[in-house]
Amino acid sequence: PLAATEKMDWQEKALRYLEQVQTLMQIKNAAEEFTFTTSETDELGQTHLRAQQIYKGIKVYSAEIVLHGWDESIQLLNGRSYPTPSLTKLTPAISEQHAARTAVAQLSKHTKVKKLSTAELELIPGKPVETALFIYHKSSDINAEHLAWFVTI
Repeated sequence: PLAATEKMDWQEKALRYLEQVQTLMQIKNAAEEFTFTTSETDELGQTHLRAQQIYKGIKVYSAEIVLHGWDESIQLLNGRSYPTPSLTKLTPAISEQHAARTAVAQLSKHTKVKKLSTAELELIPGKPVETALFIYHKSSDINAEHLAWFVTI
């Protein structure tokens, strides 16, 4: 565990811990590849920090870790991460709009997809079709990484 040598907040402690274990995790730069998303302290006084893995601004799909701390130090790390991606091209082969249209077309083959009116659109949070670019590892294989659009309809 990482002992606190000076007074620092939990995110600083977690980042120091990640820097110490990044070689074991096959991560080149923990500070650049993880962004803290939530922090909570439970009734036992244990702090739990969630971090999403990112690579050059793109989230790594299903790569989230949780660091657990108590007694002023990080004691445990669990979750899933992947080695630093080796993708050289970070521009998707298909556009965001094309991915969205394709997803809607595929869904339309299996169910009715209704185009919402302006009034109906005001009732839902967000957009009827949302997209996000991810680095995806097919079958969780560390050697099968590629860019993929995640489309929510």
